[in-house]
Amino acid sequence: MLVIVVAIIIAALLISKGVPYNEIFLSVSTLAVSAMPEGLPLALTMALTIASNKMAKQNVIVRKLNSAESLGSCTVIASDKTGTLTVNEQTAKKILLPDGTKYEVTGTGFSFDGKVKGENLELAKEIAELGVVNNEAEITENKKIGDSVDIAFLVLGKKLNVNTEKIKIISEIPYESENKYSAVFYEKEGDVYCTVKGSLEKVNSFCNLINLKKDADLEEQNESLASRGYRVIALAKGKVKKKDTYSEEDIKNLT
Repeated sequence: MLVIVVAIIIAALLISKGVPYNEIFLSVSTLAVSAMPEGLPLALTMALTIASNKMAKQNVIVRKLNSAESLGSCTVIASDKTGTLTVNEQTAKKILLPDGTKYEVTGTGFSFDGKVKGENLELAKEIAELGVVNNEAEITENKKIGDSVDIAFLVLGKKLNVNTEKIKIISEIPYESENKYSAVFYEKEGDVYCTVKGSLEKVNSFCNLINLKKDADLEEQNESLASRGYRVIALAKGKVKKKDTYSEEDIKNLT
């Protein structure tokens, strides 16, 4: 009864001072709740229920209140979900050599439709061959299994009619995210080669760049492609001595 009397007195005082009615209501309600703490859980529950009801009408469901608070402070939201904006299918679109030679690849997704445009396609075919040999994926007309980047290299090999029947795989170093590369030792026409596929920085560390353009030019190519949204994969190749077992120590002087 005391709280009700005080609330009426305060309301009358605020009205006499010309305070807007909505502010009077909030002030008196706050006073009543603070004077009677037992009413706070009820008031809080009602407020959250009303807010949740309004959000539910907008198809919003919140499990944790702090996530809604964080979301309220966002100004820009960029989102993607595989199957809506993207289909989780990488596609080889460009082949660049250190001397500046460029090839454009047509086609999208994992479809074999498309071709490679440019002069002296044998160089592009050699790049594709390295990507096919150094690969952990598997594709047929109806089945595609493995990492999307590896599948993209197999599709590129199909577009360039790469044939690996005369290549014998001797040893492999599978891709690990912390290593940033994968390597394959293989025999072709009596010689043993090593090919490495991975990030430019890591692949460069295995290469002898004496006969190529400066390292800075390769970095410039890398940054130019990356800035346009391309995922850049570097490939290298070199002869190695024949032996029974191979390891990372045998990966050196590649091109």
